[in-house]
Amino acid sequence: MVNVTIDLCRHLSSRPISMRILEHLSHAQQGLLFLQATIRHDAQYQPRFTEQFQVSQALRSLPRLGTCDITFLRLDRFHEFIHCLLAGPFAFRSNLKCLRIHVSNPETFSQVFKKEVLETQCSPLNLNRLTLDGFNMQDLFRPVSQFTYVQSLTHLTLWNCRQTQSFFSQLTDTFLESPRLIDLQHLTTNFDHVNQINIDKSLESVFKICELRSVHLTWDYPQGSPITTLAAMPLLAKSLRSLSFHQRSHIHIAEEELPYLGEGLKAVIEPCHNLLQLGIQVNEYSIIPQIWDAPVMRDHIEFWVR
Repeated sequence: MVNVTIDLCRHLSSRPISMRILEHLSHAQQGLLFLQATIRHDAQYQPRFTEQFQVSQALRSLPRLGTCDITFLRLDRFHEFIHCLLAGPFAFRSNLKCLRIHVSNPETFSQVFKKEVLETQCSPLNLNRLTLDGFNMQDLFRPVSQFTYVQSLTHLTLWNCRQTQSFFSQLTDTFLESPRLIDLQHLTTNFDHVNQINIDKSLESVFKICELRSVHLTWDYPQGSPITTLAAMPLLAKSLRSLSFHQRSHIHIAEEELPYLGEGLKAVIEPCHNLLQLGIQVNEYSIIPQIWDAPVMRDHIEFWVR
């Protein structure tokens, strides 16, 4: 077997790949459609094909790439990666529809992202799906909206990010008065230590500017709770198909809160006739038995089944 053509390159390695491998892919597998990798810095790397091989060169050599899922452990290659995404060849920019970026430091990578985007005078990418993992979102709405057409995203995931509610607030401030809804259909995010009222307010505003089909929310702190957030779900009554809540803390929902959670679920189930999937996890041991033992919960599950 002399030549092997790879279309899909998912989980290229369980460890970070070297620049040598990425360089080889850029020269030997130019038809690649999917790339998922962790880029590490090679202190002793001597490029074989060029004097100074860069991540941007690899991306320019993969014009058919439709999905790019890359983790950066250090800043070395990150700035040129962002610049290439905005200033790369037309074929590469037009074919790329799904982008997932994972970074290891929320402050430094966010600042570099902001600087590179605002300084690069190019038209935004036309992505359908965007995942940002590990960023500080407080001042990133403007850079992200210059990076891609935010109103055209169908899937948005903000994971392990700080100040996500700030991003959502700026999103809704921009599009709330728009004559048409934005295209967003699938939202996944988690919240750090912020006021629950601010979270609910930002989510409720997002629900008003789009028709979400799936919503997946996670709280990273003991005080986080889906109880009040559920009250805004009827805004998605016509579109919502899948809803899940997850609390990553070790704290159980207090016994006195169970009836309120049940009432909140009923408020979702009754108007959301198209809901097909409902998931609740309130601690690391999955759904606690006390919730399902509550009569009010049994009544609502029966109502949902009918």
